[in-house]
Amino acid sequence: MTKFTKQAICTSFMKLLNDRPLSQITVKDIVDDCGINRKTFYYYYQDIYALIDDLFKADLERIKETFPTDVEWPEAHKALANELLKNKTAVLHIYRSIDDTKLEQTAYEIGMQMIPKSIRAKLGNMEVKDSDLNLIASLSASALAGFLVRWVRDGMKDDPNAMIDRATAVMQGTTELALANAAKLKKE
Repeated sequence: MTKFTKQAICTSFMKLLNDRPLSQITVKDIVDDCGINRKTFYYYYQDIYALIDDLFKADLERIKETFPTDVEWPEAHKALANELLKNKTAVLHIYRSIDDTKLEQTAYEIGMQMIPKSIRAKLGNMEVKDSDLNLIASLSASALAGFLVRWVRDGMKDDPNAMIDRATAVMQGTTELALANAAKLKKE
């Protein structure tokens, strides 16, 4: 029953969010739409922002589960972008109503799940400090998260798959260069 009720709340909220901005949605609107009372809503969520947090976490988990551990980061970020695109109106309503840190943090977490594995695969016989590997991964994940937030901020007009493919092509070789530089620093 718990899972069903939470899903009903989320479904009603997303339906409303596709119709109007977040600032025009109340808890009363959500409970009226899904046929529950306010007390039930507040049993699961402190407020609408807690509901948004729950939705972000659920999307993050779903995307994490979708990919095998050896997937390359561009595919993971394409999946996140395409997931956002499915609910473009709702995403833009949320984005315009709250700060962009939630979206950026979600994109960063996905990056940090995928990028370190990708970087380690490119190490070859180079010896690099773990702290430098983490630095390279964090910089890459931050850049990609910022890239995704910029895309949402600009209204999600461009094809995310083409954007990510282009960025991957333009940045090709930068990871290997960063690893080579880190290997040189380790020897010093």
